Amino acid sequence: MTLTKFTLDKKDIFLFAVLFIIMYVPPMDPDLWWHLKYGELFLRSRQVFTTNLFSYTLPAYQWINSYWLSEVLFYLLAKIGDLISISLLFSLLSAGFFTIISKKLFKDYFVRFSHSKGFAAVSFMDFGNFACRICNGKLVPKLNELVCSNCNYIQHPIKENNFGISVQELKKKLDNKEDLVIVDVREKWEFGMANIKNSKLIPLRELKDNLKNLDKNKLTITVCHFGNDRSFNAARYLIQNGFKNIKNLEGGIDGWASKIDTSLKRY
Repeated sequence: MTLTKFTLDKKDIFLFAVLFIIMYVPPMDPDLWWHLKYGELFLRSRQVFTTNLFSYTLPAYQWINSYWLSEVLFYLLAKIGDLISISLLFSLLSAGFFTIISKKLFKDYFVRFSHSKGFAAVSFMDFGNFACRICNGKLVPKLNELVCSNCNYIQHPIKENNFGISVQELKKKLDNKEDLVIVDVREKWEFGMANIKNSKLIPLRELKDNLKNLDKNKLTITVCHFGNDRSFNAARYLIQNGFKNIKNLEGGIDGWASKIDTSLKRY
């Protein structure tokens, strides 16, 4: 049995660099927080749950038990190092893996390059984008849009913009006793830990059924944990349903607790 020599040339290094750039995602995604919380929960409770306890688009759905180990490892690595290092290491290993595999499978460089990009895209595809962020319904392509078949939310493309409001601006409006409503789209357990006084709790999955209970002409401010996912989509959904004066609280309840009301619990 003879071992074949394995070498990397300049084209391989270029391919590796391109794949790394494609794959590396800075750890700013709020989903990273959920993964850390899952790992912590599994490790501390020493049990594997059969439902996704942190789901916010649906009542707790069936949880795939095999995921628990990866969540625990992710949590342990984050405790040892930091998220940036973990993300860099994961991207380096993945890019190296796809570079080596493509070199073994395909001789032509351009074929290897195209296949490697395809592998990378598939492995890092955000499958959450193929389910409605409001109700978790099925997205259906219509002309140049992806529309939810259940609540009619136009998820893609994002046409709504400039509807953010800072925590300082909201504080000023509340101090001036302006006529507005704050809609908190988090879960009940989150709302119980920290909330803005007089805000109205409507979990995101219940927003569709509560449109009739909201005034389309009143200033409405949506709030979630960090302000860049649930409340952002909630604000877009309200705008699409004819609400005239919608704002999304930038930084969410976490920003409010860190900059305005420091007595609130951060989680």
